[in-house]
Amino acid sequence: MSIDRRLPKPTFHADIEEKEVEFILKDWLPIPKNTVSLLTAPGGSGKTWTVLQIAARFCLENRLSKAFLWLSEDPKSLSKSRLNKILSGVLESSASDLKIDIADDATPHLLNIIGNKVTTDPIWHDMKKVFEPYDLIILDPLIAFFGGDENNNGHARFFMQLFTEFAG
Repeated sequence: MSIDRRLPKPTFHADIEEKEVEFILKDWLPIPKNTVSLLTAPGGSGKTWTVLQIAARFCLENRLSKAFLWLSEDPKSLSKSRLNKILSGVLESSASDLKIDIADDATPHLLNIIGNKVTTDPIWHDMKKVFEPYDLIILDPLIAFFGGDENNNGHARFFMQLFTEFAG
């Protein structure tokens, strides 16, 4: 007889190993490691500038780490210009040795909705392979990847679970 994996597996609290939350950029903008974090604000308020700075600071602090930014609303040339301005003006550094990759490709929808059934588009499995070598992944804007009804909590939960499971 198999046990349904969706059921909880209680563990006595004394048998659980205690662990503190680890952060990237702990002294600047603490973001928990191995999880999904969202940066939300109205359009035109500087989110892309902020994520570029997050990637730059992360790679400066972790020289062997790689960051991937899929910035689908802006051409790569504009993103590079912004990154260089952040590095030279704010961080007083250069990008020449930082491992930051940027894509500006159109974004695929990751959900397929047929009636009430929600499934993952097969491209998600290929995207995870692209993401594997990276220590920091930024998708901007996330909604461009959605493909579901943004007012449907079930669609949103299914979508975010894809990233949560991948980050863990």
